[in-house]
Amino acid sequence: MRRLATILVFFVMAVFFAGCGMFSGGIDGVGDASKYDLDGSFDEKIVVDQGDSFVLNMSNPKKSGYAVEGAVFDPTLVRLDKYIEVKGEEPGDAGRVLYLFTAVTAGSTDISIKVSKPADSTYPVEVFKTVHLVIEDD
Repeated sequence: MRRLATILVFFVMAVFFAGCGMFSGGIDGVGDASKYDLDGSFDEKIVVDQGDSFVLNMSNPKKSGYAVEGAVFDPTLVRLDKYIEVKGEEPGDAGRVLYLFTAVTAGSTDISIKVSKPADSTYPVEVFKTVHLVIEDD
């Protein structure tokens, strides 16, 4: 019985520390991609090298009654590798929205993150965040 308790304690600690890594700086599923926090900014300029991966990280607009509709970008220059919603840690916290991209070809493009208001079907889809992306040859 004592051995079972010891194993259980180690299991709980392992789960706890794995979860802490996800929320305190580490973001699961994005590897070593460069991270850009878009909170507090509507219009951002980012410069990356061709072949680099990068993450656009922002508050989930759910807390304001919006829903993410997607991202608009030039697929010849940049590739969307993953879309991730990270749940909030506290009640009422809508969490984070992450877009993992790879810069495919040198050039420049805008990435527009669009949202809608599900509670109001007459509300138009609008731009939530805009990133002016410059991709340089490496």
